[in-house]
Amino acid sequence: MDVENMAEMLFQQIKEGTSTPISEMLDEFNCGEIGVLSTLAFDQNPVTAGELSEKLNVTTARIARILNSLESKQYIRRKNDRTDRRKTFVTITKKGKELADSTKKEIMDKIVQVIQEVGYDEIQTYISIVLKIRSVLNNQDTISKRRDARVETEKNQ
Repeated sequence: MDVENMAEMLFQQIKEGTSTPISEMLDEFNCGEIGVLSTLAFDQNPVTAGELSEKLNVTTARIARILNSLESKQYIRRKNDRTDRRKTFVTITKKGKELADSTKKEIMDKIVQVIQEVGYDEIQTYISIVLKIRSVLNNQDTISKRRDARVETEKNQ
């Protein structure tokens, strides 16, 4: 098999691999309502909406919608800062923590099931390959950014 065909196969696998039940759960866990709850549960300290936006790499508008939804479900509480009324701190409720914990357990149970069915050694090989691919892509991205910065510097001179 030549490199172009292998690249096409890899592309198809990556594309198809992004819509599995586990990946959909992880997407929600990373940046949806569950992501906000898990971040609050992990941090255990009140945070602002802006801090949540940065940590989860989502827009402040999306965080605002998520917080409104979570507050209506009584999963979070918001409290104004006593010294700066413009700041609102968000904390997780017991109900919210229970949901975050149960969702994480559900995801972990599914991942453990995959490991058991596929096999520990094959999963270890898979992880090693994914880390190598990520490293190569990150290195390529770093090189591109350096090249773009050099070109921009040369334009400005």
